[in-house]
Amino acid sequence: MSQVNQRLSELQIFINSHPHDSTINNTDLLNLLNRHQKNTQIYSQKVKNFWRQIEQNKFSANATKPDQEQLLVFFKEETKISVEFEKLSDELIRIIGHAEIQQKQANVSFDGAQKLRIKVIIGSMLV
Repeated sequence: MSQVNQRLSELQIFINSHPHDSTINNTDLLNLLNRHQKNTQIYSQKVKNFWRQIEQNKFSANATKPDQEQLLVFFKEETKISVEFEKLSDELIRIIGHAEIQQKQANVSFDGAQKLRIKVIIGSMLV
């Protein structure tokens, strides 16, 4: 969880330090980041609560049945969170695809600028 939070912080710093370097709306990126941070926090809290309950039940005499029920509840909740992570992943894949298209267009423009530069150099040498 600490690695995920570290990567999310790095992404937030990157988004904030390059607000105009992308055709992708910065607000969309920040919203995606915030939703991802929120889901990560929810997931982390669910796991901590689950382990806390397991630890509390360790010392009770009738621990097997509650542990099984808690495990089922945890898996149901985890499945809901996983679906949210999948949605965020799909949105991130869409944004990455858009960024790749943007990069290809930038490369084409750069190649065109390089060719124009060579033409200007050759033209100025001829003149």
